[in-house]
This record gives sequence, C-alpha cells and structure tokens, in this order.
Amino acid sequence: MIAMNDLLQYVTRVKASDMHLCPCRKPSVRIDGELSETDIAPLTPDSVKDILFSILNDEQKRRLKTDKELDISYMLHGVSRFRLNIYMQRGTYAAAIRVIPFDIPGMDELGVPSIVRGFADNAHGLVLITGPQGSGKTTTLASVVDYINQTRKSHIVSIEDPIEFLHTSKKSVINQREIGKDTNSFKDAMKYILRQDLDVCLIGEIRDVDTVQTALTLAEAGILVLSTLHSPNAAESISRIVDMFPPDYQHPVKTQLSLALKAVVSQQLIQNRNKKGRVLACEIMKVTNSISNMIRHFSVKQIYSMIQTGRAEGMQTMDQALVKLYTDGKISKFELMRRVSNQEQVDMILREIFDAA
Repeated sequence: MIAMNDLLQYVTRVKASDMHLCPCRKPSVRIDGELSETDIAPLTPDSVKDILFSILNDEQKRRLKTDKELDISYMLHGVSRFRLNIYMQRGTYAAAIRVIPFDIPGMDELGVPSIVRGFADNAHGLVLITGPQGSGKTTTLASVVDYINQTRKSHIVSIEDPIEFLHTSKKSVINQREIGKDTNSFKDAMKYILRQDLDVCLIGEIRDVDTVQTALTLAEAGILVLSTLHSPNAAESISRIVDMFPPDYQHPVKTQLSLALKAVVSQQLIQNRNKKGRVLACEIMKVTNSISNMIRHFSVKQIYSMIQTGRAEGMQTMDQALVKLYTDGKISKFELMRRVSNQEQVDMILREIFDAA
C-alpha cells in the first residue's frame, strides 16, 4: 500500500495545489486550476482509510468517527505543510488535501495590488479578503500578515481552524492559535482575546454571526482585523454579512459595518495565457465616506458604480481588473469573457482601447 508521505511528496513534486483521495479511483491532483488523474493505482476504501488514519492521533480519530468530517494540518519535514479535509461519502472515507508552502510569498510575487499595503497599515478596522474556493485568499492573507510582521512592532494573534501558513515573529510578536488544539472553540478564544494586548487579529474565515460580531467588536476596540469570506465581489460581501443576521438585528449591524469596514479585496486566480501558472485578478473596494454611507443605508447596488468610478482612490471592479490583465497579455480572450459580469460593456471598452491604439 502506498504511504501518505509518498502521496504528499508526489503532490509537491508535480507542483499541484491540491490532491483528492477517493475510494475506487486513482488519486487526482489540481495543477494550475485543472483537475486530472495521476498514474497511481486506484485506492480501495480500506486503503484510503488506512492512509488517512496513519497520520491521525487518537483524539483526531475519535472526532472523525463522531463528526464524520475533520479539518487538520499536517507537516512533512523538508517538504511542505498540508491542510486536510477528511470526510465520508457513501459510507467510506475520502479527503481533499491542500498544499501549504513553508515560505510565505510576498504581495508583489502574488500580484496583489500595492494599495493593499495601505490597508495593512491601518491602525484599526476590518479588512476582508474574499473570493470563491481555491482563489488564493489564505495565501494573500498570509502575505498581508507577513508584511505587517516585517514592518510594524505589533502583537498579532491569529485564530485558525486549522493553522495553515506558519509565521515566525520578526518586528512583530505573533501568536497562532488553532481551534481544538490551542483553544477549545472560537467562542472560547474570543472570550479573552481583548486581554491579550493585541494590535492585529487574524480570523481565518468569517463563517457565522459569532465571527462577524467578534470581528466588528475588535475593530471598534482599535484593533486591525483581517479575515476571509466566501463571496464573489465586494458588494456581495456586504450583503452576505448583513444577511447572516435576523432582520431585527440587521440595522445596527449595517451601522457597525459602515464604521468598522476599511476595505474588501475580492480575488480570482486565472490560468495564464500560456497555460503555465495562474495570475491574480483583484477587485478593490476602499471604504470612503460615500461607500460607508451606502453600507449604512444598505444601498448595495450603488457600491459597484462607486468602485467603477473610484480609480483615483485605487479602486477597481473585477471586470476592470480582468480587462487590464487581458490588454497586458496575461490572460486569453476566452478567460476574459467567461469571467466578466458584463460582456457587452467589456466588448465596448475593448473596442475603445484598440481603436485608440
């Protein structure tokens, strides 16, 4: 039977971002966003279970058997770190494995717009990195934290489930806490966090009402809060947060959010024009006084127009970011048109650009 460490060495050797282990199938890997089967022999249900259980401790096995799913991090010395989501399907075990490199890439290396450094320089407030699953949110967030770690004398505390990128203290003092290992629950971690003299708080993901309330409370208390959210754009991020709350609680949340939110960076990873690697496209919303007022009155539809015309403030819509990547020769016309939200408008913009040239 193939060992877990052999599989993990394979996934890093072929430079894949993910590996999927499913019973009765060959392991699959995702390279540059595309999923394909490996040449490894199909795994039986028992072999998948044995491979996964070989790296679990007794407590993790108990949790998996009870909850039927488990999120963990795992490190293979000298190779990489990995995030595993183990789950059950048709009564058997399966897993999705994400590669987490030891080295944290810089924002320039990732292609993150330079304005994001300004968001990281905020003394307090909420900054969100959003996008669909697999869009590189965690990596961007890690690069922002590393930038703060290198440039500011701050106390940074992260609450993650599980810990993904490992940070070492540089100019800042950084402490990373993992749910289930360093604290029993997110609620427990948040109960005492204001007593930990922190300047920056990283919350791995905005998942529910409790997370939102905590993030807003910390931001109002003079702390810079960084987090991620599964949403496709800035305006939808506002709607998704407000809609987490019952109708009777939404008005005060809109007011809190309008005061606490500093920026939303929504991103996608897109296959490079030469089909070797991927490039980052970012929608940027900076919360100006006008946008703050729109959030307070929940005028979400107007936010897109404000971003569209906010180039002087460093803002851009996703469509504008995609057009720029296309005209710079970084992505293909096919990738551009399948991802833009308004194809007719983009066609008109392109005609104007090429006519002017």
